[in-house]
Amino acid sequence: MSSNLETTKKGYDLFKQGDISAFVKEIVDPTCTWISPGPQDKLPWAGSFNGQHEIADFFARAGQNLDFADLALREMIEHGETVVSMGTLSVLTGKAVKYDWVHIFKYNQGRIMFAQEYADTAAFIPAMS
Repeated sequence: MSSNLETTKKGYDLFKQGDISAFVKEIVDPTCTWISPGPQDKLPWAGSFNGQHEIADFFARAGQNLDFADLALREMIEHGETVVSMGTLSVLTGKAVKYDWVHIFKYNQGRIMFAQEYADTAAFIPAMS
């Protein structure tokens, strides 16, 4: 069985490959809650998503509105069942946006039970207009 840190790295690799289906199926628990910040009227992918179907929908919404250019991990920290990762993401929304983010993942038996993203959502609002 791999560590939660290794599972998190695998999740980022699947995201970079665009294989969201495998990410959700293999790593996300069916009862997971995933929270993405921002005003929902400005950022269609913002909100709280529960379960694999809604989390897949979150990624679909993000993908419909953002062209992911570069995801760079700076640091990952594992403490018990929690992994915190920090990095930057470059996307295109019609305009180029680069921002810092922090992801917190809580695991149970090797699957994500809870995920919360902290990101510079203010960088997106002008770009989405």
